[in-house]
Amino acid sequence: VGIALSDLRKFKTPEDYLATVRKRNFAGYHARRCKARGYQVRHIARNSFIDDIHEINNSSEMRQGRPMDDAYRIKETSFTDYPHYAYFGIMDKREKLVGYCNLATLGNFAATERLLGHKNNDGFMYLLLTEIICSLIEKKTVNFLMYDTYLGAQPGLRNFKRKLGFSPYLVRYSLA
Repeated sequence: VGIALSDLRKFKTPEDYLATVRKRNFAGYHARRCKARGYQVRHIARNSFIDDIHEINNSSEMRQGRPMDDAYRIKETSFTDYPHYAYFGIMDKREKLVGYCNLATLGNFAATERLLGHKNNDGFMYLLLTEIICSLIEKKTVNFLMYDTYLGAQPGLRNFKRKLGFSPYLVRYSLA
């Protein structure tokens, strides 16, 4: 109940999606500003960014009003890449990884598995997610993008999801 979904079937092109989040203080607005500041989204090989990912995971003691889970505090020595996952990173103008997203493709939908960035108020996480959404719309391989819960999210995270075009849905899954 209350899963945050973006119904990608509503958009024929990435531009159709961007038109829905273009207004001031929405995702498109922040994404354009981040591009102007030199941020770029890329597919990443996580093993090339072990230190950066650990630094991001430990960049704040609290997230969404809660202490960070201990699993984020452990420094991985290597990552295993899975075939049904894509790994995205956001780089600043110095080519430093400042945020990342592990995206799983699960049947007719994709889901953010881990999504985290440094806190700096630049809004680069909007750029990361709008680029991911646009690439999914372009590829037309999934119908939905899921970003955890909507109704269970803290108000700040719920607002972030709304600005990206996510809405709450009641979802029923079945294993095929």
